[in-house]
Parts: sequence; structure tokens; C-alpha cells
Amino acid sequence: LLQAQDNKENHAIQSEDAHMTNQMVFEKLIGNWEGACRTWFEPGKLADESKVTGKFAKVLDGRFVRHTYEGTMQGKPRHGEELIGFNSITKLFQVTWIDEFHTNYAIMFSQGEPTERGFNVRGDYFIARPILHFVARRLSH
Repeated sequence: LLQAQDNKENHAIQSEDAHMTNQMVFEKLIGNWEGACRTWFEPGKLADESKVTGKFAKVLDGRFVRHTYEGTMQGKPRHGEELIGFNSITKLFQVTWIDEFHTNYAIMFSQGEPTERGFNVRGDYFIARPILHFVARRLSH
């Protein structure tokens, strides 16, 4: 069971095994990374696997984190950006996400609770009629 408590501007996220503030979560994200992106459009059928690189950087004195990334999707270049914050009123992490492939001309908004090693967020974006949904993502150290 996670519990959020106010600690001036640095909000503590506690569980039985961990004591991590939102600022500590942000600090662990900062820097460059690279990895593999796997995409499925239907269950059990991998549509694409490609290299992706990115960078997490502080914004507004560390109140937010900007995540930029680039890679390919089915051989075509793609770029994206997220802005990550922690809402001290709702005690939820919030993320906005845009990219050339998934969100087209829309902005995806997601939010979720802190976890022991980071946070889980869930968001939806509408990509066609009938409405199709994107489901959960997880960021953690």
C-alpha cells in the first residue's frame, strides 16, 4: 500500500520497502538512454522492433522532466516528446505525450500513482473512428 505525504515542496512517496520522493524519481530519470522499442498492433503478432534513443532533462528547476526520443517505426523515422510532472494536490504523476506515429495530431494525457521504483501511468488517445485506445505505460528505475 502506497501513501503520499506532504514534505514541503518535495512530496514523499512511502511504502513498506521504500521511501522515494517525486524529486528522487525525477533525478533517476535524468540522462541519455537507448533501448529497443517493440510494437504490437494485434495480440501475439510483433509488428516492429527497432532501436530507440532518448534523453530525460529537467524543466523549470526540476519541477518537470522533458523526455525526448527518436527511432524508427517500420523503417520510417519517428520522434516524440513527453512532459512529466507530479501533481502535489492529487498526488499523481501526470504525463503529456506527442509523437509522429502514435498520437498523429493529438496530445495524449495520462496520469497514475507512484510505485516503489517510479510510477505507472495510463492514458488514452483516439486514433480512428470507431475510437481505439492506447493502454498503460510504466516508467521506473
